[in-house]
This record gives sequence, C-alpha cells and structure tokens, in this order.
Amino acid sequence: MATPSSTRPPPTPRTPGMLSRAGAGVVAAGLVLGLPIALTAMFSPTLSQEQHALAAISVLGQDQPAALRSERERTLGTFATERALADYLDAKSLPPGSVLMDTVYGFAVFAASDNPRQFVLPSDEDFTRILNDPAAYGVRYILSVPATGRGTSDAVNRRFPTLYENGAQLATLDVEVPNSGPNQPTWRVWRVVE
Repeated sequence: MATPSSTRPPPTPRTPGMLSRAGAGVVAAGLVLGLPIALTAMFSPTLSQEQHALAAISVLGQDQPAALRSERERTLGTFATERALADYLDAKSLPPGSVLMDTVYGFAVFAASDNPRQFVLPSDEDFTRILNDPAAYGVRYILSVPATGRGTSDAVNRRFPTLYENGAQLATLDVEVPNSGPNQPTWRVWRVVE
C-alpha cells in the first residue's frame, strides 16, 4: 500500500531568479497602484498643502489666478519661522535638555536645529518628570504656542494652561516670534526662572 507522501510528485525547487522576479512583480504592482494615488494626494490642496503649493507656482500652475499663486507662495514659506527659531536657539549653544517643548507644532523647530540634543521632547522617557519641574532639571527655555486648535493638545499647554499668556509664574518672556506661515501659531520663548 502506498503512503500519501510516496504518490506526491517531488517539490519544484525554487531558484533565486524566481524569487527576484516575484519581488520585482510586487514592486511594479506597488508603483502602478501607488503612483496615481500619491500624485492625486500631492495635487490636492486639502490633502497636501505644501506639494500643492509647489505645483501651483510651477509650470503646472501657470494658469492659476495671481491671488492663488500668492497664497501658495506663502504656504511654501511655512516653517521659515520655525527654522529661524531653531537658529536663534542654536546660537545660544545650549547644553542637552535646555529647551522644553511639545512636538505638536515644535517638530519643525527640532528638525531644523543643528543641536537637537538641546530639546526635551515627549518622546524622551523623562519628558513627564521634566515637564512637571523644568527648573529642577536644568531647563532654561520653554517654547509655547497658543492653546487653540492643535495647541490644545500640546503637553506644555496642558501642564501649564497660563504659560502662553503670562508665564505661569514659571518663566519670563524672552521673545515672541510671529509666524510667517499661514495658519501657524505665534511662538513665545520663555526663560525659566531658577
């Protein structure tokens, strides 16, 4: 009596070429499906403001009204304020952990900085401890945004609800930085009172 394994044909050996052809097919399918979706999103003003702005001021947007082109040029200026704020803080040559901020809006400041170790961010495992007593942990500056819109979820605003308005008896105003980007907050840099 034959066993089931003895009646099966031997398995077809897989060669590296077969696997790479299959992988290439998956990549090609991903491009064919993904490219139109990505392009649609990039040219949508509601899904991708910055990329849409690039299109509007490029050759693709030459037929756009002047007012729209001007608005898109302002959108491209988004984060110029955050870059300047990063430069301002970098010029101080601060040691690690000197600047406390949330990344709800602050991600652009952090990304533009040449000294990212100066920041204490929500992703740091000691963020909550430092947020609860900034002066005790050597924080020299706190960045704040208004507690409106996305700013309502900002950890600094949630911990110190009056910081943006009056320093929350924790800090004195060092500088206020009006934002050049559309729908972006005015920043306040607070010097922590020791």
